[in-house]
Amino acid sequence: MELMSAASLSPAGSFDVSVVSERVWIPYRLYADEPAVEAQRTLAPLQQAVLSCLYSRHHDGYVRQRHIERIAPRAEDWIAPFVVHLIGEYVLEIVLRIKDELADIRLPGTAMHTVYGRFAAANANFITLTSQRAASYWNCYHRHRYPKVADYPATILLTSIRDAARCPSRPPDDQRDEPLGPCANLLHRGAHDPGRCRCRPAAEGRPKPPHAGRGSR
Repeated sequence: MELMSAASLSPAGSFDVSVVSERVWIPYRLYADEPAVEAQRTLAPLQQAVLSCLYSRHHDGYVRQRHIERIAPRAEDWIAPFVVHLIGEYVLEIVLRIKDELADIRLPGTAMHTVYGRFAAANANFITLTSQRAASYWNCYHRHRYPKVADYPATILLTSIRDAARCPSRPPDDQRDEPLGPCANLLHRGAHDPGRCRCRPAAEGRPKPPHAGRGSR
């Protein structure tokens, strides 16, 4: 992308995931300076989202948070891996912000439930590795605030993402003949097995939690 300046350091490592049956490699950390706000505003909305995905991998935690706040509300398959990877990282303020934006992930029929369930079903090993990384950071940095790992926000989020992969979403009325989401091959079409799924029925007007505050990096 033309707005990205040359970095003094090359991107540090990468990870790969499956996005709608395509293999995608994503940089682990970027060191390029963030483009000026005025320059970012010249981009089309889709270009801004792509830029924010890239800068959600920035080495500066404040830059990561600024850009994840722009893309986390969007239920898009290609955005999901950037969001999920940050759930497994150590900055609690970012995890809490993602938790706010993914509040509907446990509600079958919502876009968040469908997108993240589909992503988790196609990337089971990545979800497992992210959960292990989150548990390690919990143990090192956040155990004093959350004595039980099950109560740690990243654990709650990743559990909900796994549950979404086990629970088929009800398609919109105009797409009833389309294949279902991540679980079409696991559960009968249209079935919702309460024994395997901890998702909750969708409810309109459900308020979202308040914005998570920033903290030190």
